[in-house]
Amino acid sequence: MKIILFFAALLLQDAPSVPTKEDAAGALERFFETVRKGAEAERIDAAREALQTPHSDVIKSVGKLLTKDTERVRIAVALALGEVDHPTSVQALNAGVRSNLKTQAVLAAIATSQGKLGWESSASSLHQLLKDVGKEEIRAIIPEAIKALGAIGSTSSIEPLLDLLAKLQNNRKRKPWKNTKKMKNDAIAALKAITGGKENNHLKWRAWWKENQKELFTGASKTYWFWASHEREAIGIREKSPKESVLVGIRIVEKKEKKSK
Repeated sequence: MKIILFFAALLLQDAPSVPTKEDAAGALERFFETVRKGAEAERIDAAREALQTPHSDVIKSVGKLLTKDTERVRIAVALALGEVDHPTSVQALNAGVRSNLKTQAVLAAIATSQGKLGWESSASSLHQLLKDVGKEEIRAIIPEAIKALGAIGSTSSIEPLLDLLAKLQNNRKRKPWKNTKKMKNDAIAALKAITGGKENNHLKWRAWWKENQKELFTGASKTYWFWASHEREAIGIREKSPKESVLVGIRIVEKKEKKSK
């Protein structure tokens, strides 16, 4: 019995600590003080430090800098949010897309973090960017948006990516944009990452997806994020949704996690 209690204590000791409302209040007090008086570099450091307390209240407050601070601060905050696996981080990044359409570097940083976190709820904001590929100011960051969609792995991105691929292939026959070839290759790579397919033409992709999607969904997995632990768990597509959790996404292709060194 003593041995069992010993190992149970070790497990509890190693379990991640979820921040409380009181923890958040302390972190925000320090954060607001620096944001009010600090220089640009200090505000960046304050945002990073605050996010070490991953509570909804803290993340929401830091996320507001994505819409009202300097470009350098917004880039740093976008990348810092990509290190915090939390639904509120995702909401802040998603909201930041439309607010930064005219600031390519910030938009690229947001897309990078959306892809890194891999939440399916980020896909729709990126889909809108694909629709605006005809706008030169948007087209420059389309590669980052495509890469993020491939990392997220949502099947909801298949049609938007196929529509983009069709536009790019038709554009090549007329007057191609400067980065048409890169966007086309990136779109194909994203489709491969999401579906496991190997086509190279939008018409063949559509036919392949129509033929195989039903079978692919039978082996899909659902990933959930838990409020109690701030950790994820993947379950079978037919399993019941766990309580006190948030759906991260549904994948039909297993995501290969990078091995830590």
